[in-house]
Amino acid sequence: MAVTFPQAGGCLCGDVRYAVLEDPLFAYACHCTDCQTASGSNFALCLTTVFATIEISRGTPTRQTISFQDGREWNFAACGRCSTRLWSERKATPQIVSIRAGTLDDARWVYPVAHIWADSALAWSPIAEDAIVFAREPGDPTDMIRAWRGRTAR
Repeated sequence: MAVTFPQAGGCLCGDVRYAVLEDPLFAYACHCTDCQTASGSNFALCLTTVFATIEISRGTPTRQTISFQDGREWNFAACGRCSTRLWSERKATPQIVSIRAGTLDDARWVYPVAHIWADSALAWSPIAEDAIVFAREPGDPTDMIRAWRGRTAR
């Protein structure tokens, strides 16, 4: 599927609208138990991009910080009215965000080139044969960026 930018998205109630202005760095599926709980599903499908490539066209997302028992902290941008999580960021790298792909108006073009925290994946959860698989949290994102840039239309 040929993709052009910007790609619009927003929250469930429509109070917050945004656009991704250019091709993200990569897409991945996170199978960690935190994402399973937060999404209420088997994984979170995310697009990693530079925050400067997101343009907010309506509303102001609320900022939430979640501190986990192991010391990690994540910031989330969400709609203050319907609580849809739009994107998240690590406190250490706030300029890089992971957009929840389901908040895009059309996410059919988003195909995860990587699956992370695969050790926590539900047994029935599909992982494509050509995907990069990380048992836990990946370190260097270079392979994911390279795979995204080299992807073919699906």
